[in-house]
Amino acid sequence: MKLFIEKIKKLSYDDKQKIIKLLSDNLYINDLDKYRSEHIGEKVKCTHCNSDKIVKNGSQNNVQKFRCKDCNKTFGLHTGTSIYWLHHKEDWGKFIELTLESKSIRDIAKELKHSNQTVFNWRHKLLSSLENIFQKEFKGVVEMDDMLVRFNQKGRVNNFKEGLRRKRKTKNKRGISNEQVSVLFTIDRYKAIDLRILKLGKINRFTLGNVLDKGLKSRLNKENVIVTDGCTSYKSCLNGFTHERLVLRKGQRVRGVYHLNTLNSYSRNFKNWIDYNFSSVSTKYLQNYLYYFKMIDFVLREKDEKSLDFLKTSLKDSNTFKRFHSIEDKYVKFSNQC
Repeated sequence: MKLFIEKIKKLSYDDKQKIIKLLSDNLYINDLDKYRSEHIGEKVKCTHCNSDKIVKNGSQNNVQKFRCKDCNKTFGLHTGTSIYWLHHKEDWGKFIELTLESKSIRDIAKELKHSNQTVFNWRHKLLSSLENIFQKEFKGVVEMDDMLVRFNQKGRVNNFKEGLRRKRKTKNKRGISNEQVSVLFTIDRYKAIDLRILKLGKINRFTLGNVLDKGLKSRLNKENVIVTDGCTSYKSCLNGFTHERLVLRKGQRVRGVYHLNTLNSYSRNFKNWIDYNFSSVSTKYLQNYLYYFKMIDFVLREKDEKSLDFLKTSLKDSNTFKRFHSIEDKYVKFSNQC
């Protein structure tokens, strides 16, 4: 060890910096393995069939590999996660730090010395890992309402919908139309949050019922009082729950402790955040940006080690890779509603 230190001392400043970077990069990769291992624990399950009959199967690029005795398929520690098949994993931690600062893709690419497309893909791999986090049960009064944002084909070349082309920041049609996207905001007074894209145009009981059945109802309970506006779709879908309707056209904005002020403030903050940091976002990636805002709000509000917590969260879900590659298919299915 002493001989090694003596040789290091004789190196030039630039060579010492290269060695420091090399050691720190390898350390960060090992940390990624460590955090992923902490999440899955000792009982590793197959990422293909969810079997727990697993044996170790060597390693590749210093990453542990496994083989499933049931389906006979192999997988690694990172399989399916946001860093699966990712080059330059040593930059993932720094990328998350810059993402938390809401830096633009160009700024991050310049700092990390990667292409804009690489950083863009990294962003949506990261955001695709956030779908199933912070699914807290709602408590007490729950505010529920839809927010409208304009349908946006930003950056799209193939399958561009000419019928929905319009000038920036303007609408071709008055009122609610399929030029707008309905986003359902659900929030309680303790800041448990759910944000989901519903459909093009005005919500209806079918799309609202579908969203409720696909996970949202499981976070509600009989003790909740759900506050909505006067839209009849909520009335028909919330049978079995205590439901307070505020009919705005009758001037019913507040009724005792029942109002939509918490939700309106949150949705306004989301719109301001989008306008300030990104100007606008494509509808294709809108759901990811809803996860992004929810995560940033939670991390900045409750966590001390913000970057580390975000980093650990990004390694939890082994379905991230599949979800990232299905974004286009989901978008095509959604946009065909019109």
